[in-house]
Amino acid sequence: MYLLLSNWRVVRRFNVSFIENFKGDLTENWEYMGDWSKVDNKTLCVKGSEVGGITKIGSLWENYDFEFETATGDLVLVYAVDSTNGSRDLAYQVLPAASTSFSGVTENYLDDTGHAGDRTYTWVRIDRDPVNTSEEMVLVAFDSTDPGGPAQEPHINAWVWNGTGFDNQVEISNYVSSTGLGPSETGDAHQAKYAADGSIAMVVGANGGTGDVNYRTWNGSAWSAVNSFDISGSGGSASGGGADLVWALLKADPDSDDMQFVGVDSSADLGTAYWDGSTWSVTTNIETAVNQAPARRAADFAWNPAGSEGILLWENDGGGSNLELMVCSPECDGSSSTVSALTVSHDLKLVPHCLFRAPRSSL
Repeated sequence: MYLLLSNWRVVRRFNVSFIENFKGDLTENWEYMGDWSKVDNKTLCVKGSEVGGITKIGSLWENYDFEFETATGDLVLVYAVDSTNGSRDLAYQVLPAASTSFSGVTENYLDDTGHAGDRTYTWVRIDRDPVNTSEEMVLVAFDSTDPGGPAQEPHINAWVWNGTGFDNQVEISNYVSSTGLGPSETGDAHQAKYAADGSIAMVVGANGGTGDVNYRTWNGSAWSAVNSFDISGSGGSASGGGADLVWALLKADPDSDDMQFVGVDSSADLGTAYWDGSTWSVTTNIETAVNQAPARRAADFAWNPAGSEGILLWENDGGGSNLELMVCSPECDGSSSTVSALTVSHDLKLVPHCLFRAPRSSL
């Protein structure tokens, strides 16, 4: 049994609280909609309102994310910072497991060492190593700064959290192109996810120059070289007439080191790629008219809690009254069936019922 959540971008889902007297000059750029509190070592919740946390005014960007260290329960919060200091491109705070308030917590800064000057990050994603003795996490972030010139195109970077700070910066994509600009600027075209056994972390991101999906793996001590796969089946915009990745999902099989990637491109095409622990198997053009795409991600995937099989769900009828469902075993290459639903007009979220927890900013 799966639980379907829809329209979660309207209320911003589960947003982390920055303390009410947030440090720095960010208050001019943020809208406060409630008071969040920490209720246990693994959960943040809102008090007194279903619409909580803070949102960036005038955009759907999620330029912050958080995760809990598996070994300690400490919360690591990473967010874009409004600063003209060229060495302060992202900020982060660490909330100890026993604490419930950010008051007095030091704000630290992360510098994009590959690019000089002030950078503007509009999407941030972080995931933790699931091994219970590990404090490690992987961070991926999209820099939308475009000062001009091929060497300064918007790009995607990744870092590793070692328990005390971020290091091992690498570039995932140095040419994001339309994925982060113009009509597609709301797209979350990168993800980070650890395998369920903690053997590797996978980071994926759009390559607007080729239309491919770039990826690197982290094995606990080093990054792999950049490799890529193509879910559009026809090359990207640079090769003529193709499409670029706009929305990305990455889900770890709970019973193995496998993963499922789901992507929606700038032509509203839906594709998937299954990682078997060493290689990707791609299924292109599962759908060629995902509703609301590329402005919204009306598609999702969830693994069966037992692993090896999952469900791919998307909306394609334009009215939000019906959904298409495909069982992936584990590749998504079978037939789909139509599911009648309540009105669904934006993004979708599938949650296996026995794994349900409060929705949060990194899905």
